[in-house]
Amino acid sequence: VDVIDFDIDTFFFADPTPVILEQRDREGVEMLFSSHFDADCLNFGFYYVRATARTALFFTHFLSWYYNVPFENGQRGINTFLNHSEGVRRVGVSFLPPDIPKVPYGVLDSAQQFSGTCGSGWLGESTRDIVVFHWCGALFENKWRDLNELYAAVGSDDFWDT
Repeated sequence: VDVIDFDIDTFFFADPTPVILEQRDREGVEMLFSSHFDADCLNFGFYYVRATARTALFFTHFLSWYYNVPFENGQRGINTFLNHSEGVRRVGVSFLPPDIPKVPYGVLDSAQQFSGTCGSGWLGESTRDIVVFHWCGALFENKWRDLNELYAAVGSDDFWDT
């Protein structure tokens, strides 16, 4: 079963499935990650994983490492495991296993379609461009207010029921 994983401070403006599958097939990748588009960093707050033997092996290694090194950060870990960020490569993470499987991955459009408050925010031309928005790095009070307003606008109950 393919997986889309996202943080709770994420709002879906549209079904991301068609966009994700189109990019996955076009690029021939097995994983797609949101990012901080104004920085060299994948964001672990929204990602897609295709169910393959290779991704199962990759996440077995990753989750085993994360379980055994609980003081590390998952986002730094995923950047290091994929050898994505120059900054993370320089600093590294603790106790990185030597035999990490290589998996082809891509980066989602974080300027318009899969944006967030991490980085410079949304730079789309029309609200129709937004697929998913992630309130990474935002103050809790702002997340709460914004998400409640969005859920109220679509006729849903409060997101943060207090």
